Amino acid sequence: MNTPATAPQKNSYHHGQLREALLATTLQLVQEKGVNDWSLRDVARQLGVSAAAPFRHFDSKQALLAAVAEQAMQQFAAAVAQGMQAGGDDPLRAMGQAYLRWAIAHPAAFHVISNRDVLNLAQQPGLLAQSEAVMAQLEALLQQRFGQQPGFVAQHARLAFRAQVYGLARMAVDRHLEEWAIAPACYLDECLAALDQFLLLLPGRA
Repeated sequence: MNTPATAPQKNSYHHGQLREALLATTLQLVQEKGVNDWSLRDVARQLGVSAAAPFRHFDSKQALLAAVAEQAMQQFAAAVAQGMQAGGDDPLRAMGQAYLRWAIAHPAAFHVISNRDVLNLAQQPGLLAQSEAVMAQLEALLQQRFGQQPGFVAQHARLAFRAQVYGLARMAVDRHLEEWAIAPACYLDECLAALDQFLLLLPGRA
């Protein structure tokens, strides 16, 4: 005897579990499709929940992305702090290394926190505060290392160092390094070596 077909069941999550699942699934979709080419319905479908379920926590895709970015920024700041604690006698190098390690290990999260087309830090005070705290720490390290040299301008030094590590990270996560005949498995090692080369060329090396 044929049994009647039953509609596929939707998954159910406790309140906190659903929010965390939404964040994790968003990062998965960002990794697969980029920051823009997905919707809240895609997130719900991926999780096997109703199309309305994401709206229990987020009223828009932008709000969900902001939550993902806040979580990612916390993880990034923690990774930088941990890297500097274990970084030996060169905290500037340790900060750059920690930045690169985190970005290359978490490309989707890096895309979210670095994409200003979808995320305006000025509209996210919590994110802005975390970002500025890391930048203030960087500026203090640069001031300590190079501040006595003629022509030193803290803002320009900070911009130059950030451009170096951000540029290397972006080349890695966007897979531009393949154009330099660098295999993905070697991205981190090559970026760390490039950072060391950059620091070696600077005056005032510790």
